[in-house]
Amino acid sequence: MMIEPKSSNVAIVLLGSFNPAIINPDWLVLNEVIGKIQAEDREIALITPQFSGFRVSTYQYQVTPERFAVIFESAPHVELQDAVSKIFQELLPHTPVQQLGINRSAHFSVGSEEKRNAIGRKLAPTEPWGKWSEEWKDRLPPGRGGMINLSVQESFPGDPHNRRITATVQPSLLIADNIGIFVAINDNYVLTENTGFAAASLLTEKFESSVQRSEWIIDQIMRLKETEHA
Repeated sequence: MMIEPKSSNVAIVLLGSFNPAIINPDWLVLNEVIGKIQAEDREIALITPQFSGFRVSTYQYQVTPERFAVIFESAPHVELQDAVSKIFQELLPHTPVQQLGINRSAHFSVGSEEKRNAIGRKLAPTEPWGKWSEEWKDRLPPGRGGMINLSVQESFPGDPHNRRITATVQPSLLIADNIGIFVAINDNYVLTENTGFAAASLLTEKFESSVQRSEWIIDQIMRLKETEHA
């Protein structure tokens, strides 16, 4: 990406029917999804029939009966794809899965609050809000108002998986002093065959190009740091 993020991750999300209790660090080791040494670095939040939440190495697992998600902060990101593909191609191939999401997000600094405000005004002008915006747009913080959440979606007519990419831009809550921007990209697919194996196969096919496209979209927002003037 054009700017080195302060924090970023890639996440793979599946929607379907899952058994949270079986998905835990010991199960991942037993089935060679991760190694024993890797699993020594773990932190378990909760593992019950209704929720499994834990960190192992640089992976964050969050599983409910309807949603399976793994978040990965390290590179190369293909390690995340390999792990999820192994789980659903080899271990849980018949698990019902209806949707697949390949998500990329980043927090990055633009250097000043004035610059961030200029970018916010570019993405969401205040003028259409008329006299209401005139009351708050030029106030000093924290009374100043402006964009807090903006989402844009791209659809792909004729795509067999009803693919949709949704980009969301927000002020970053992670970066101090009101100088950060958060961008999240959700690349979503509806499966034509509702199995874990089909989800893993589609993931293998789409993962690399999806992450590259998401980073390209994030770059469009990062570029505003250089083109917008406070």
